[in-house]
Amino acid sequence: MSTKPEPDTTELHGKYKKLDCLIKGELVKETDGKFVFVDSYNAFMDLGNPRDLYALDGLHLSPKGYWYWNSWLEAALADTTGCTIWRGGECVDDEACALGCECEEFGKDEDEVGTDVEETLGGTASGGVGVGVGAAVVVGLAFGLSILGV
Repeated sequence: MSTKPEPDTTELHGKYKKLDCLIKGELVKETDGKFVFVDSYNAFMDLGNPRDLYALDGLHLSPKGYWYWNSWLEAALADTTGCTIWRGGECVDDEACALGCECEEFGKDEDEVGTDVEETLGGTASGGVGVGVGAAVVVGLAFGLSILGV
């Protein structure tokens, strides 16, 4: 799952999009369908990112928000076609919006992408971002969310 555009964290949305972009770039380039990316950030934005998708704290999802999130995840997990990028419950592998990125990370090797994740998040990743695609995706996301305080 990607990051999500919480209404009360708009100052972090640029970092969220950059992290999602880096992870999607590695998925599209390297995994041959072994990993699936559910782009919930852009799917929530497609819905207009209304406040009723979030709990009163503006950070956690409301029951309605979780309904969307779970339905998108269920669609991706039920897929047997090998689609790797999902948005709003639909496979977007073959669409230009699958990447939805305004960065040039896709031609870089794993060590360079790991360095970019560290720079993007304003910290240092110890022992993992960029060591392998699977590790970059899992560690990158966990590292990113911890640095961002999510």
